[in-house]
Amino acid sequence: MFRFGTDGYRAIISDGFDFETVGKISLALANYLKSKKAQPHVLVGYDTRFLSDKFASCAAGVCAKAGLRVEITDSFVPTPILSHSVVDKKADAGIMITASHNPYYYNGFKIKNAQGGSASPAQIAELSPFLDKINQTPKYTFHNNQTKTYNPKKNYFLHVESIVDKKLFSTPGIKIIADPMYGAGRGFFKELLQSYNLDTTEIHGQENPNFGGLQPEPIGPSMDDLKKAVLDKSADLGLALDGDADRSGAIDEKGNFISSHQIFALLLHHLVENKKQKGLVVKTFSTTSLVDIMAEYYGLEVVQTPIGFKHISDLMLSKDVLIGGEESGGIGIKGHIPERDGLLIGLMLTELMLTSEKTISELMDTLNKKFGCFSYDRLDLVAPNSNGQNFYQKLVNSNVAEAVSKKLKATLNEDGYKFEFEDRSWLMFRLSGTESVIRIYAEAADETEVKKLLDCGQALVTSLTNP
Repeated sequence: MFRFGTDGYRAIISDGFDFETVGKISLALANYLKSKKAQPHVLVGYDTRFLSDKFASCAAGVCAKAGLRVEITDSFVPTPILSHSVVDKKADAGIMITASHNPYYYNGFKIKNAQGGSASPAQIAELSPFLDKINQTPKYTFHNNQTKTYNPKKNYFLHVESIVDKKLFSTPGIKIIADPMYGAGRGFFKELLQSYNLDTTEIHGQENPNFGGLQPEPIGPSMDDLKKAVLDKSADLGLALDGDADRSGAIDEKGNFISSHQIFALLLHHLVENKKQKGLVVKTFSTTSLVDIMAEYYGLEVVQTPIGFKHISDLMLSKDVLIGGEESGGIGIKGHIPERDGLLIGLMLTELMLTSEKTISELMDTLNKKFGCFSYDRLDLVAPNSNGQNFYQKLVNSNVAEAVSKKLKATLNEDGYKFEFEDRSWLMFRLSGTESVIRIYAEAADETEVKKLLDCGQALVTSLTNP
C-alpha cells in the first residue's frame, strides 16, 4: 500500500499524499506502538511546506483518538530538533511531516524511533502488517486544545552546548551567511549561530512554501544565492540547510562550493586531530573514497552501508561510531542523537575554523595535499517506472568500462551499481528511493573527468531506458 523509501514515505501532494494517507499511517503507527505499550507517548512536528501544519495536526488528532499521549510542536521545527526532543522527553516515537529536499509539491511522513533516529528497516517491517490491516480510512480530526503543544528549541540548544564548547567562541570575528532555503531551519539556524557569538546574516528566511523556486537541497544551482551573498558581504563561510534542516552544504570564503563529501572529510579531520576522538567511520555506498583513505591513515575502521541514513543510525546504536555520513549531506557524530543534523554540522565547521585558525579553503588545501584531490558530482534523470523497473538488468549486461574508456577494478551492487576503476575514479547508478529518478554519481581527480563520467553515464541511461 505504502512504499517507504530511504527515510519515510513521500509523495506528491493530492496524488499519493493527502489527509487520508496521513490518517492511515498515523493509525497504523498508533496500533503498532500500542501493541508494545499500554499508552505510548508520541511527538509530532512539521516543516514549512504547504499544509504541513494541517497534516501534522491530523496525525496528532488520529493518534490522540487512538489513545496515545500526544504532543505537537508549537510551530514548524527542524527534523533534528524533533528527533532530539523524542530522546529528551523519553517519548516512544516521533512523527515529522516533511518531504526533506524534495520539490515543493511533495510532502512526507518521517517516523523517528525512541532513540531519535530514523525508523530502522526492521521497525518498518514490523509496522507494515498494521498498515495492511487498515481497510477503511480513519475518521481524521485535527488536534484540539487537549493535545499539548511544546517548544523543543531550548533543550536542543543546551544539548548542542555539550558538544560544541562556547568558550572557544568568546571573541567575535567569523562572519557567516546562513541559508535555510525557506525551510524548517528558518530562524533556528541563525539563532543557534548567533548564540555562539557568530556574526550571522540569514538569507531565504521568509515564509515561502514554494521555496522561492529553489530545490531545497544544498547542492548545485540552489547554492548560487548563498555564493553571491558570501562574496558580496566578504563573509568567512556560507552555510546551507535542506528543507527540513537535517542536511548541510557550504560555500567557502572564496565562493567555492564545499560538497557533503568534503564536509565529511573536514569533520573527520576535526574529530580526530582536534578533538582527539576515535571510533568507527560509517559511510554510504555513494560517498567519497577520500574518507576511506583518511580513515586508513588514522587507523580507523570503515563500514559501508546502503544509501539511507537509517542504516547508519542502526550502527550508531550498536557500535562505537565516531562519524557517519552520506552523499546527500546528512552527517551524524558521536555524542549526539543517532541522526543527521545540518544545524550542528554547520556549527562544527565554524568550530573547526576557530580551532585550526584557518579558513575552509585553507583546510581543504591541507587535506588535498595530504590525501589527494577528489572531485564529485551527481546527475538526476527522470525515469518513469515503466522504464526504470528493468534498468539494473540492462545495466549489468552493458560494458560500462568500455563506455567510459577506463579499466574496471570492481563492480559493487550493494545498493544500485557502482563501477570502480583502476585510476580510483568511479561511476554509480541508482534508482531513487523517494522520487522517480535515476541518480548518476561520479568521482574522479578533477571536475573535467567527473563531467566526462557523468556525460557517459547519461548517454548510457538514455540508451537503456528508451522504449
